Amino acid sequence: MAAAAVAQWSWQGLRFALPADWEVTVLEKAYLRADDAVGPRLEIVWRPRMTITEATMRARLHRLLPGAALDFAAGPSLHGLPDTHSFRFSHPSGHAGLGLALELPGQRTAMLLLHHQRPPEGSTNAIPLPCSTAAAVLGSLAIPPGEPFQPWQAFGVRLSVPASYTLQRFHFQPGHFHWQFNGPARGVLRAPEGALFFDRLGPASVLLRDKSLQEWATTFHASLPLHAQTLDPSAPCGLRWRAIKPPTPLRTLWRRLGKESWQDIVLSLWLDDADTKIMALLARGAPARNEPLLQELCARYAVCPDA
Repeated sequence: MAAAAVAQWSWQGLRFALPADWEVTVLEKAYLRADDAVGPRLEIVWRPRMTITEATMRARLHRLLPGAALDFAAGPSLHGLPDTHSFRFSHPSGHAGLGLALELPGQRTAMLLLHHQRPPEGSTNAIPLPCSTAAAVLGSLAIPPGEPFQPWQAFGVRLSVPASYTLQRFHFQPGHFHWQFNGPARGVLRAPEGALFFDRLGPASVLLRDKSLQEWATTFHASLPLHAQTLDPSAPCGLRWRAIKPPTPLRTLWRRLGKESWQDIVLSLWLDDADTKIMALLARGAPARNEPLLQELCARYAVCPDA
């Protein structure tokens, strides 16, 4: 029996679930690949929005699947995503599968490819993906509303950012997950209005040792002038520091030109519900000046292990 789709993901405006025995082996800003024990099973490519017609899809797919025959009449239909364009592909070598093209919020398009198992040595007949597995993956596809927040979820951590903020960099290392999102460009110099940094660190018992969370914060962001600490255990943001850099004539000029000088910095720290992970949200610029937004971002940032 095929494994149930239990690994929940939200990436670049697309929500989906993966079977338990599929592992995300390649993850970039605009590309994801998931493999099982045999080989690649799923690829998703994000691109700036294009007009989705059979002609434009053929042009794009011949670069992704060189030499493959494309059948746009035999693709699966998804009742939950009526504007989805589907197809099947096959290659003389036996490589085959099915695919979808989806229009997403934020002027983006996603191309999704589900691969059948490649044929055994000496055969040209691919082993089809089990219907239940394909149905589970396709049935999990959803496009979250584009406003006012865009959800993200990867490797058991979920968060949301304002819809106008874009992913700049990320890494998922043992014990430390990190995301950075930048706001829209403003002012003469077209600099970001602000930035949001999300960190998930653990195990908390190893990192903290004999230190309190307050003491550990000074080592986590040693370069920040952390002061004006507030503590509200009932609030989603937990411990809170606000760092204000002294204004200077140069910083004032930069700010007037739209070059954010990062004078406003708010760091929020708390432990997850199991007290095993340290959750950190650092806001710079415009988000740091918006307390309701900070509270909402903290409430939406959590560890959610896949069941």
